[in-house]
Amino acid sequence: MRCYTCAGRGAKGGCPECGKTYEEVYTTKFVARASDEAIKSGAIPDEYINIAWDTSKLLKDKPESLKNSDIFKRYVQQLEAVLQIFENGNIPNQSAIFIAPQQFAKRIFAYTCLKYAVNHGFSIAPILDNTEIKRISILSSDQYKSAYLYGKTPIESIVTADVLFMTVDVDNYGTALRTIESIMDKRSRQGKSTFVLSRFSLEAMSMFDKDKTYKGLLEKNRDANNKKFPVIIGGFISG
Repeated sequence: MRCYTCAGRGAKGGCPECGKTYEEVYTTKFVARASDEAIKSGAIPDEYINIAWDTSKLLKDKPESLKNSDIFKRYVQQLEAVLQIFENGNIPNQSAIFIAPQQFAKRIFAYTCLKYAVNHGFSIAPILDNTEIKRISILSSDQYKSAYLYGKTPIESIVTADVLFMTVDVDNYGTALRTIESIMDKRSRQGKSTFVLSRFSLEAMSMFDKDKTYKGLLEKNRDANNKKFPVIIGGFISG
C-alpha cells in the first residue's frame, strides 16, 4: 500500500506512517539521497530531492514501436552516457539541447545530473526557462541592483555556474533559440557547458526567425567551440 506521508521515499529517522528511512529506500542510488549541499543549494525542488533517473520508468507505458525505434534507443543511450559523466564526478565538455515530448523524464534527468554535480563539489544554478533568463539578462544590463529573479538568482550565477540546465517556456518558445544561443555564448567564454531541455523542435524554437539562423548554431566544423555550439540529443518530434 502506498504511504501518503513519504510517498514511499522514506524519511530521516523513519517515516511516522510506514517507518521507512532514506537508507532503506535508497541503498543503491547514491544520488537519490541528495547531499546536504544539494539541499542547501536551493536549486533542487523538494519533490526532486530523492528521485533519481531510472531508465525503466522512462520505458514504462511507452508503445513498443517507440521502444524499438533506433532514435529512441539512441536517446536513452545518450542520456545514460551523460549521466555517467556526472556520476563519475565530471562535467560534459559539450553543450547540448535535449529534445523530447512530455513524459520523457527530462526534468528528472536534469535534477539527477545536478545532484551528482553538487555531490562532487560543482556549483549549480536553478533550472530556469528562456523567458526567466532573458529577464535576468535585461535587468542586469539596465538595472544592476535589480538583477535578481525571485530575489536570489543573479546573472552571475547563471553565467558562471559549473552546471546550468535551462528549459523552454511553453508561453514563449518561438524566440527561445535566441536566448539559448546568447547564454551558451556567454557561458562558453567562461569555459562552461550549457544544457537545454525542450519539448519543441529547433524550427519551433526559432519560428519567428525568418533567416533561420538556428542553422548556424548547428552547422559547424569539428574545430568549433563545443561549449558554444550544442549537439542535439533526441529530436524525435515534428516542428
